[in-house]
Amino acid sequence: MQKFIDFIIDLANDECEQLVDYNAQYYFRHGGCYEFAKIINHFVKKSQIIINNQGDHLGILFDGRMYDSYGEITHTDDFRLVTDLDLEQDYGMPEKLYVGSKTISAFLIDYIEDIRLPKEITRHLIQDDELTL
Repeated sequence: MQKFIDFIIDLANDECEQLVDYNAQYYFRHGGCYEFAKIINHFVKKSQIIINNQGDHLGILFDGRMYDSYGEITHTDDFRLVTDLDLEQDYGMPEKLYVGSKTISAFLIDYIEDIRLPKEITRHLIQDDELTL
């Protein structure tokens, strides 16, 4: 999963750098965590969105492990599965960031789907195993 997280961060930095004065990892950790969780959740079908007990940070649960934009979350007792009520809250930056008319998550999801990243490569990024070409 770490390779896939790094891929998303690098892609966001490359494609959205003109939008923000800080890097994508900072954005995804300081107000854009729901945008990050939506991207991962879209491509990792068996993942679930989680929220910390303070209600101010979201991440992903996949294969028994929890992740955010920095990687694996070690303080797992502080998180639970997100509910519909949680999602009614506004977890974005005070001023949401858009690429054209799309949120950053929608833009990056569309971008990855448009380049048609082969499922085999995506699987290797998510599983953190070695890809032999």
